[in-house]
Amino acid sequence: MCGYRVLRITASVINSLLLITGIVLIVLCIITENVLLNSAFDFDVHLQGFLTAALAIYCCMTIVALIGVCGTCYAKICLIITAVITLVMIIFTEVSCIIAGCVLHENIRNWIGPFIEKSVKDYWKHSNSSVLMDFIQSNVRNGSELKDFSLLQLHCCGSTLPSNYGEFTPYSCYLNDDIVSGKLHTVGCIDAATVFLKRVLTIFLCIGAGFTFLQGVDVMLSYMLYLKIKRSNAFASTEFQ
Repeated sequence: MCGYRVLRITASVINSLLLITGIVLIVLCIITENVLLNSAFDFDVHLQGFLTAALAIYCCMTIVALIGVCGTCYAKICLIITAVITLVMIIFTEVSCIIAGCVLHENIRNWIGPFIEKSVKDYWKHSNSSVLMDFIQSNVRNGSELKDFSLLQLHCCGSTLPSNYGEFTPYSCYLNDDIVSGKLHTVGCIDAATVFLKRVLTIFLCIGAGFTFLQGVDVMLSYMLYLKIKRSNAFASTEFQ
């Protein structure tokens, strides 16, 4: 009986943790997506698609976690088995996303390169491109639509070299925004962005792997609880007869 209670409490705690985490992740995804949509910049479709897919997965996970909490708290077999089956499907989806993330990790340069090259090429033609590159390179303009992305300041210049801009070099390419010294950022923005995004993606993949492992533990405990309840019900039924 003691083992049953411990198993039930543990499964309830893990399901509650998954529920809270799912809600937090949904809020973060919505905030990030709103910031991107309100920034007035055309962000890559891969990023928007990734956020949409993540939001859908987190919504499903939160609903399943809620079902799991109800099932483990009230010892309802139908709710527990529903949560287990659905969670297994979500785990397979997350594993697929992690594998896709690993593939993307190795191809980030090919993904981000054309976007930065186009922004550098259009720097003197379109204000959106100039504001974006100024922000990424170092100089934050007052009223910039990208004020919420301070971590994206990479202190670089041009797509590969400062000379990518031609005769005139943007003010944001100068070290410490000091045009008098004439010293420029020597790292290209494609290289800088590739390193930065690889680090961020690695963190996300590690968190995702850990989270998927926790869900796997939850599946195992919930299934064990299901077997315990089923045996207990069968024993009670036999004893009653």
